[in-house]
Parts: sequence; structure tokens; C-alpha cells
Amino acid sequence: MQEIEKNEPRLGDEIPESILKQAEDEIKKKYKSITLPAFKGKTDCVVHIYHPNPGEASIASDAYSEAFSKFISNSNLLTKDQLLEKIKEKGIWGDKDEALIESLRDDLHDIELNVAQMRKRGRYTKQQMDVWRSKWYAVKNQLHDVLRKQTELLSNSIEGRASEQEIKVKMSLCVKYPDGKRVWNSVEELNNEEEFNVVIFLVKECMMFWSGLTQEIIDVLPAELIFGGEEKESVN
Repeated sequence: MQEIEKNEPRLGDEIPESILKQAEDEIKKKYKSITLPAFKGKTDCVVHIYHPNPGEASIASDAYSEAFSKFISNSNLLTKDQLLEKIKEKGIWGDKDEALIESLRDDLHDIELNVAQMRKRGRYTKQQMDVWRSKWYAVKNQLHDVLRKQTELLSNSIEGRASEQEIKVKMSLCVKYPDGKRVWNSVEELNNEEEFNVVIFLVKECMMFWSGLTQEIIDVLPAELIFGGEEKESVN
């Protein structure tokens, strides 16, 4: 069995400074720059996603409250808990799906524990690490798919629709061109955007950036921390 190099990360080692710096830079950015291959008749169109300032955050929060009140009073929409019961009754989602989520999370934990124990022993081959890494990404991607299904099923709840309105308000206020001009001057303009795939992509980017993460750091950190900085496989 091949012995690991002396500089190979071990269980309990500090997180590499380069990774901490990358995480810090991503989290502290005032805006996230996105280059869209094609948008509004332009190629390589650059847009910036900004964090909402207190005034913009307040406007978006008010939009959520207004939408929630409207939907709960004047629509046939259900709350998230009520909708969950309905889709369980129809067999679209059930206890087995929720059990699968817990099982996949346990599988991820078990893989991480196995890798940690292997590092603690201090002897393993690159091939062994590659096998564990492939298993980890397979489970991670399966968990992502199940959670995405759950989110989509509950998106038409009162809470889901109100959150959608809040996100649209924030996007209309915080997605701008490099010159500071807003991409959409109102929620109505955003709703009427013809390039729907771009909107869906930007919604995802906005949600991650506003939560303090970007796709780059989400992709990099798990492999760096769990697999010791070895070359990361691409994740689709």
C-alpha cells in the first residue's frame, strides 16, 4: 500500500489558508459578477448581483408579507404543511421520500467518517480515495435531486408563492449592469422577461449569493475539506 506524502492533509489538520481565503473573499464580496453567454441581444453580457441594502431588504420583506396576506385571504392556495399533506394523500410524496433524505444524509456522514478514519490511520492509495470521492459525489447528487423535488412540490404553497414574490422584488432591485443600471426596473419587467432560462439561472445565483455562498465555493469546499485538496471531479 502506498504511504501518503508527509504534506498530505490529515484528520485534525487546519483548513488550508488558500481555501479559507477563497471562502472569505466569496462571502465578503459586495457583488457577484456573472457573464451570460447571450442576453438581450448581447454576447458575453456581464451583470452584477448585489446584496440588498437595508431599504431594499425592507421593501422585499414587505412584498413577502403583502403576498402572504393576499394569498391566505383571497386564494385557494394551501400553506406548506397543508400542501404536504395533500401530496402525501395523492402518493406524490410520502414517508419513504422523507426517509430517503435521512438515509442519504446518513450515507454522506458514513462516507466522511470512513475517509476521516482512513486519514487518521495514515496509509491509503489514491485509488481508494478516488473510490470514496466518487461515492460521496454520487450520494450528494442524489440527495440534491430529492431535495429539489421536495422544493418544487411545495413551491405552490402560500409560503412558496410569497417567497417567490420577495425574490422577484430583490432581483429587480439588486441585479444590475456594471454601469449600475438595473436589468429590470420593476417586477413587471422581470415577469415579462422573454429569456426565461436566464432568469432561472440568475434566481439560483442570487439565492446562493444572498445566503453567503456562491457556486464556486460550494463546489470547492467539500472536496477540499473531505478529500484533502486532491483534484476535484466536475459536478454537473
